[in-house]
Amino acid sequence: MIVNKRDSMASNKKTISVLQEQIKEYSSITYDESQIVALEKEIKIKRNYKQELLDKNLEVTSQINSLSLKNQDSMSVKYKISHLDICPTCLQDVDPNYKANVSNKMDTDIFENANKIEILSIEKKKLSAEILNADADISLKERSIQDLKILKIRMQDLADKKKRLDDLNVLTENFEKDIILLNKHAESLRDLAFDLGKYGGLFDEK
Repeated sequence: MIVNKRDSMASNKKTISVLQEQIKEYSSITYDESQIVALEKEIKIKRNYKQELLDKNLEVTSQINSLSLKNQDSMSVKYKISHLDICPTCLQDVDPNYKANVSNKMDTDIFENANKIEILSIEKKKLSAEILNADADISLKERSIQDLKILKIRMQDLADKKKRLDDLNVLTENFEKDIILLNKHAESLRDLAFDLGKYGGLFDEK
């Protein structure tokens, strides 16, 4: 019985040592529930901002497409006018000056629209970059929340480890007391056996 208790006590002491190291490691970690709340609030704000960027990007894209269509129409009109010799309505010759004026007007419109498209394209690139940055920021904050949740679980585990350590310390202390009592009892039995042996020898002599 003493051997079994000593083995159990030795096993407990090893476990206690491991638990003490783990508790020491975990105790250096700080966890604050408000960090998760703050990050979730920041993510919500960032998502709203991202949605504004997406809406703006959609608007800019629509403007670019509209201007591109206008330029296509202007080039089509310019081509038709340049190849139009007789007016289909009045069946009279088309004045070359008129054709030149229309062509110049189309060129001016195309040029102005092209400049607008270029400016809008630059804005679209900036918006796309900001959207990517917003996505990256959101992902980073989401990972931070996951890390904090894992940390929360570890901190809860720390409480369990402390309780187990306390239980093992009490159990080990009880084992030590039991071993001391058993040793004393064994020693008493040895003394008793010795005395019985001695008295037995006296009776044999008689």
